[in-house]
Amino acid sequence: MIYSKNVDVKLKVDWSCYFYKLIRVMLACLCVVLFTQELKSQKLITLQYTIDLATDSSVQMLNARNRHLQGEWGYHNFKVYHLPTLTLQTNPIAYNRVFVRRYDSENNIDIYREQQSLYSYGNLSVQQNFGLTGGKFFVDTELGFIRNFGGDNAYSQYSSVPFRIGYSQSLFGFNPYKWQKQIEPIKYDNIQKTLLYDIAIITEKANEVFFELAASQVSFELATQQLANADTLFKIGDERHKLGLLSKGDLLALKLQALNSKSALERAELNHKRNYLDYCNFLRIDTKEENYQILLPTKIEETAVSVDLAVQSALTNNPSIPDMKEKVLSAARDLEQAKRANRFSANVSASLGFNQVANTLAAAYTRPLQQNMVSLNLTIPILDWGVGKGKIVVAEENLNVIKSENEQSENELIQDVIMSVSELNLFRTHIATAAEAKEIADEAYATTRELFLIGKADVTSLNLAISGQMESQNGYIQALRNYWSSYYKVRRLTGMLEL
Repeated sequence: MIYSKNVDVKLKVDWSCYFYKLIRVMLACLCVVLFTQELKSQKLITLQYTIDLATDSSVQMLNARNRHLQGEWGYHNFKVYHLPTLTLQTNPIAYNRVFVRRYDSENNIDIYREQQSLYSYGNLSVQQNFGLTGGKFFVDTELGFIRNFGGDNAYSQYSSVPFRIGYSQSLFGFNPYKWQKQIEPIKYDNIQKTLLYDIAIITEKANEVFFELAASQVSFELATQQLANADTLFKIGDERHKLGLLSKGDLLALKLQALNSKSALERAELNHKRNYLDYCNFLRIDTKEENYQILLPTKIEETAVSVDLAVQSALTNNPSIPDMKEKVLSAARDLEQAKRANRFSANVSASLGFNQVANTLAAAYTRPLQQNMVSLNLTIPILDWGVGKGKIVVAEENLNVIKSENEQSENELIQDVIMSVSELNLFRTHIATAAEAKEIADEAYATTRELFLIGKADVTSLNLAISGQMESQNGYIQALRNYWSSYYKVRRLTGMLEL
């Protein structure tokens, strides 16, 4: 019977424990469900979300796309410049009724006579630029009509050029097409790399506004927590003071801490609101959405970035490199243009075709006569008082200056990459240290607070623990901010999408 009774009691105890465990599990599940619903109702703000939104709809991104579009069309115009162009030039109708001066041979005097005329003209031409020599081919056809009104002297005429082919060429002059062929592809390469560079700049700005908002929110939450703790500790201290367990000075220190915490919370709230408005303005989103949660990017690259690889990528992908090449070529082009402008030059043009004049349109295209035209223009500088030589000297000096500036800019780029990569690798190791310091400070504050509540710690120790907690929290945020700022700076300088 004793054995049986003990068994019954044991069964009852086990059932009671099971029941309590079931209640705890149900409460835990309920808390999880409520917390999940709260998270679903909150807007989650991450660094990647901020960057994606900034590189999609920010004003800076719209400007970057606009500059890229202009560059694309500039290169398109260069490409089609070497393709044939079809042009129609026409003057459909021109009517004149004027008094003109004429010589009267019978009376040997000048007189004014009324003149009325109707004129119409059209020319259809195909032109082709020849970039190798800088010349131009053309094929065209032309038709003109004129009618004079003058009583018995009224008449009409048609003038036609059924076909004509020609070519014009500068024999010793400056050929801009040769330089365009070298410069324009470099400009196009610069356009593509500049777009990626602009996106990287926008990414850096997005990183900046994200961490400004994150830091202000952490400060606000910490200030809220500190105020609640300060109020609680002051109330406890007041009770202990009444019991004679706490001095008047320590009580006043607790009260001062509560007042300072209230002021700190007000400043943190204002700063957080300002940063949130700046964040929304940069991303062009609605400022009314205030129920959000910030998720800090704690996952970082574990492998250090190679300095040599970063420098090589910068010299390949950074838009300043093709920009330097373009500046040198443009200066060399200006130098050649100045030299050729100071020399003997000749322009020759020739055309071969057919033309005819008749009183009817059909007759104007009947048995056209051959039309040959050859023209040679010479330009010989004799005396310009050193103007041409001065332009050459200035162009040469400008080319030398640009080469020196490019050499310095390239060295500065390499140095910037080296230092930025070194900082990135250094900041990568700081995050773990800052996180550990934050955990230690939080634990130290919790321990000191518990000791203070049982009377084994004074107010000075408590204040030091509070300061240490705030400092470590700010240090952790700053460590993350330094790492990601350096990360995106290296990406901007090197053009590397992944580090």
